[in-house]
Amino acid sequence: MIAEWDVSRRVITYYDQGDNPVEMKLIIHFVGTLTNSATGRWLPDDGNFTATIDLATGTATVAGGQRHTVEPGQGIVIQGTGRFVESVDALLFESGKWYSDADFCTALQ
Repeated sequence: MIAEWDVSRRVITYYDQGDNPVEMKLIIHFVGTLTNSATGRWLPDDGNFTATIDLATGTATVAGGQRHTVEPGQGIVIQGTGRFVESVDALLFESGKWYSDADFCTALQ
């Protein structure tokens, strides 16, 4: 699979009173395509989401429309929408609709 995107990213860092960074927020928007390199079949792919990272604990929270891939005339074929929280080594919370690697294979057949 070939993935090509135009990405816009805004990074905001929050500091405590001692001027130490405590939290980082990434606001991400992308638009692009996913292409099956064997067949040439492609689909439009886009997303808008916010990732918030607690720099003291390493915990990350991701919320929004992480992925929205549409088959023209048929609708959404890959969707990543919702919220998840993860630590450095574990998924702590997940809600919404998420995708798997198999979804990419199926959508690009």
